[in-house]
Amino acid sequence: MTEPERLLRAIAEDLYDDAPRLVYSDWLEEHGDLERAEFIRFQCELASANLSEERRHALRLRERALFDAHRQQWCQAFGLPIEEVHFERGSIARMRLSRWEGGHVLDPVCMPRLATLTELDLSGLRLGDDALGQFATAARLPSLRKLILSDNDVTDVGATTLASATGLPRLDTIYLFQNPIGEGARSALERGARFRLTTLDLGERADGYCMSPGEVEMARRQYLRTHVLPVVSHYFTTYERLRSAMLCVAQYWADEADDAVHGALIVSELPEPTLEGVGYGDDEDDESGVDPNVPNTRINSDYGESSSVVDLWGTVGRWDDNSGAIPLWAAFAPEGGSQEHGRLSEAYAPAVIFYRHGGYEILPRCRPHLDGVRPEWGWEE
Repeated sequence: MTEPERLLRAIAEDLYDDAPRLVYSDWLEEHGDLERAEFIRFQCELASANLSEERRHALRLRERALFDAHRQQWCQAFGLPIEEVHFERGSIARMRLSRWEGGHVLDPVCMPRLATLTELDLSGLRLGDDALGQFATAARLPSLRKLILSDNDVTDVGATTLASATGLPRLDTIYLFQNPIGEGARSALERGARFRLTTLDLGERADGYCMSPGEVEMARRQYLRTHVLPVVSHYFTTYERLRSAMLCVAQYWADEADDAVHGALIVSELPEPTLEGVGYGDDEDDESGVDPNVPNTRINSDYGESSSVVDLWGTVGRWDDNSGAIPLWAAFAPEGGSQEHGRLSEAYAPAVIFYRHGGYEILPRCRPHLDGVRPEWGWEE
């Protein structure tokens, strides 16, 4: 085991202890990787609850600058087709692969670098039983807690093999919906698995909901990847000063789950967008007439060149507020909020923040009980 692998293993043994991470950052600095060392230290400090707003803001700026500049390099070091990645306190935590590529993730050279990985998304890659069997036999991921295997042509054979995996000691959540899984495999995973399984999502839906919790989560991610991220990327490419964007949602009419949920995209030169002072429609929140998100950028928007508001209806063209958007986004809409409110900050609530490097962060839900609720009209299975 090399020294970096030993240090990553030490981090994985206690993911909540910063000491091993800081030792690793010292080793990186000693070996010339100053930016990665700095990134680890900044993210560790940002995890502290005892930071002043001024210090947190300064750290966030530097963290984003480092990740913008080095994300591609750091991802390429894994030798994997990484589509989405999230780092926590300097170490890789969550990862989605764009293709399986014969299981390179199981390469003995690669796997030790993934010792801190807590979530692996392999959804929609068509692994089948053989590839899942290979994964179950060879995977050595000591920190992995969530494994997403939806839509992968996995049958009871592959799922039962997964139950015998010995290299996933902390695994507690598996998504296996959109696979032909029967009761035998469910029983094997729930009763005989060699890990700490607490959540097995096979797509069962509670009364009044049109999706299971896992289905909602993955449908939301899919919508962001295929519909919103391309729009955000276009704006980032077109306007070089933009640094972030934010998807906001508002519930229309009365405060009921079966009402429409509207979406708006805010683009910004700030590390994180703001709703305060943003003009919306005929309203001008800021008396100076300058949108605080885009003081130096003239955006071609339906709301005028000085507005940071991007209309999802005209840009994306697939925001289905009367059915599809309700189970995915109603939980983010503020209680009592309505698109009829005069100010955008009163009508809308943030749901997702996007960053220039291509990543995004889904924010906490305002009313979790509305997540996945079936509309009383308009929904088609």
